[in-house]
Amino acid sequence: VALEGEFTEFDIKVSADIAYDVTIAEECRSWLKPAPATRAPMVTTTHSFVADYYENDSGADRKGSITFSNRPYGVTVTLGVRQSPVIPDTPTDPGIATGADLVAFAKAVNAGGSTSRWENASGEVVLLNDIDLSGLPEWTPIGAGKATGTPSYNTLVNPFTGVFNGQGFTISGIQWTFDAENEATHLHGLFGALKGATVKNLKLGAAGDQITVTGASPNVVAVGALTGYAEGSTITNVTNYVSVILTGDNPDATLMMLAGIAGCAKSTVIGGETKADAVINNGDVKTGRITNTANGGTGMQVGGICAYIKSAENNLIGYCTNNGRVNAPSGRGGGLAGTFEKGTIANSLNNGLVEDDAAGQYAGQKDKYGIKRMGGLVGGSTTTGCVIENCNNLGNVITHLGCRTGGFSGHNLGTIRNCKNTGAIIGNVTVD
Repeated sequence: VALEGEFTEFDIKVSADIAYDVTIAEECRSWLKPAPATRAPMVTTTHSFVADYYENDSGADRKGSITFSNRPYGVTVTLGVRQSPVIPDTPTDPGIATGADLVAFAKAVNAGGSTSRWENASGEVVLLNDIDLSGLPEWTPIGAGKATGTPSYNTLVNPFTGVFNGQGFTISGIQWTFDAENEATHLHGLFGALKGATVKNLKLGAAGDQITVTGASPNVVAVGALTGYAEGSTITNVTNYVSVILTGDNPDATLMMLAGIAGCAKSTVIGGETKADAVINNGDVKTGRITNTANGGTGMQVGGICAYIKSAENNLIGYCTNNGRVNAPSGRGGGLAGTFEKGTIANSLNNGLVEDDAAGQYAGQKDKYGIKRMGGLVGGSTTTGCVIENCNNLGNVITHLGCRTGGFSGHNLGTIRNCKNTGAIIGNVTVD
């Protein structure tokens, strides 16, 4: 199998219906790997592999092998793999300069490959200029993961674990559609999964950019314009313009999380301790009619910044601002967060409209007030470990259901101090 030095995927098909083992030789496992299965099933059994990017100034090839073996009959077939290097015509600064570079970077992370070709001298993956993705209607999130029935993604697959520095540049032209029923991952956004990572100094999207979520998944799904899930990570100095819109359905009693920045966060800092760390969301987070009427942890979660903040140490939402509209007919919703389990939300602001049944699904039915918890800042603070301080809500909060609604929180078990609400709290249904 002869390959060029670019990041390359290839298939090997086995037509015989026998039991066999597949082994990549030890000496080439650092650069020759199984690739995530992305192709449609075929009549034959198809094995996908990927060769990491390869540069060698001397022009020397690198070699590896893949062995297929049937032990009972002692049948063995070994295929040699030879990869020629890429030798750049002119020296270039390391980093992501084009949409093609961004796609290649995403493929490398998702295959567990090296990202060194996009890293500067400090080891940070860097953008070198603005990138327009208008010609890229399909996107595979960087890093994957599957839920375990709660918003815990213990089966992360090649999450991004490094530092992504946008250097103040913009990734725009985002018109992506994600299928919630995708079995390869339950996490969607520019990044699917961040773990121990940092994303900073980035502008994401432009006015009119949108992520559309279709389908009706029985799994727990998390979608954020920047990332579906962040664990032990830092997101700082990021501005988002991408809206997140559910056009599919959320099945009954099935947790779903939609947010402007991060769908679900655990032990993660969004924003920080100073104004220089500010994270701003300008995108809308909205659904249409949905089946799910759960009002708690198995409900629909929507938040301008983060939909679900998990109970964990070191959670911080600091110097964050939401300017987008946030709505869903049921579950928990807030200008900053939907569900808040533990941590601190500080020095943050909501300017966006927060609303429950904007789609008119229940037309003001008086018996539906119990399906929603909603606040200008958070939908619900669920433990005494939640602190909201020095925050303001300027956005109007409108309930069509007469649900539990507050300028700060729909319901609160934590501490709220030194906060101010100047938004109008409006409801046209009175419930006895």
